[in-house]
Amino acid sequence: MFYVGIDDTDTIDSRGTNKLALMIVEELRDHWKCHQVLRHQLFEDERVPFTSKNSSASLLFSPLRHQSADNLFDEFRCRMLREFIPGSDPGLAVATGVDESVMRFGYDCQSELCTQEKVRQLAKGGSIKLEGLGGTNDGIIGALAAIGLAATENDGRVIYLDGWSHQIEGEQSVDAIRDKNVTVMCGEKEIHSGFVTLHKKLRPNKRNGQNVLFVEETTHGYRALKLP
Repeated sequence: MFYVGIDDTDTIDSRGTNKLALMIVEELRDHWKCHQVLRHQLFEDERVPFTSKNSSASLLFSPLRHQSADNLFDEFRCRMLREFIPGSDPGLAVATGVDESVMRFGYDCQSELCTQEKVRQLAKGGSIKLEGLGGTNDGIIGALAAIGLAATENDGRVIYLDGWSHQIEGEQSVDAIRDKNVTVMCGEKEIHSGFVTLHKKLRPNKRNGQNVLFVEETTHGYRALKLP
């Protein structure tokens, strides 16, 4: 599997990082199979520049033909440079393996300030390709954090999952949601029947290797909760 992390590709008035990720997934579909796209919430602090929320995106791929991490990195780099938005500070990271130090770094980025120097130290000599693609290059921080958090299989909001459209919305039966490889949980209880009113779109969370939609009970069924 190939992990990709991208961050800081947008400005307050432009399309978001998640939309860019989905666009690239579509453009690469003939050569690369995307298994998931996750949104990761990072540290929100006045010392950290970000748009509406400080988040980054991770993508998980496997090749449909013989391809390397270098190939995937070049595909993303080309498209991110093509879509560069003045005022943004995009960063890109691609890895074939993620060790515990990178996972810990991902968690650190959710609770404290992290630096480009730390990112470059972690990537140096390892299986991670890393590059800043404009502005301050601070996007490499969130890009590496996204890879680390994705590798834990215990963080992130699912934006795209192989086998279902990211446009699933409105009221859905629990059976229909479960058919998309998503577990429905109300507190500690797994839900097997009934109906769920989604928060705009189907956006489960990655928890313990599973895709989990957390809900709360209402008088007419269940309502999806929006969690980081």
